[in-house]
Amino acid sequence: MSEKFFTINKDSDFYAAYMQFRKDLNNYWIVFNEFLEIHEIEATEYVPSDKCVMIIPTENDLKKFDGMFTKKTNGCGVRYFKKNCAITRDWLETVKTKHLKVPVKPSYLRYGLMVMGKVSSRCFMVGDILYGAIKADSDIELLNFMTEIKGSVFWKVVEDEEERLKNAK
Repeated sequence: MSEKFFTINKDSDFYAAYMQFRKDLNNYWIVFNEFLEIHEIEATEYVPSDKCVMIIPTENDLKKFDGMFTKKTNGCGVRYFKKNCAITRDWLETVKTKHLKVPVKPSYLRYGLMVMGKVSSRCFMVGDILYGAIKADSDIELLNFMTEIKGSVFWKVVEDEEERLKNAK
């Protein structure tokens, strides 16, 4: 198992794609939260989709929208509204009229990173610096827009950011 830590150069296509992802995510979040308010849905956790409405319902949501959810659930508590219910139809119309894009986080593999076997990666932003890490069964050769950093530096950034977010609450 090999692991590398790095920053992403600001002038790269990957950085631009990540910034677009953040913009799309923010736009989606604003529209979906307005949608939740209009329909008086209490859930605060959801899965972005332009084909259905998936939320982790509160107890009140389960009672209020009883019969509107599919019977199928996943292990994380996510519930789907039925395809033919008013909530889903309204969401699909909202997606269409607002030209809403489902946010897609860029993948290192789509930018030419070549690895074999099991792969896990992460990417996050602190300030205007985009940090990344990748772990793979094979050797990892970073791409030209990645600047390698020490693992200790990476993990210090992660710890500091987690602490900052904890204190912000």
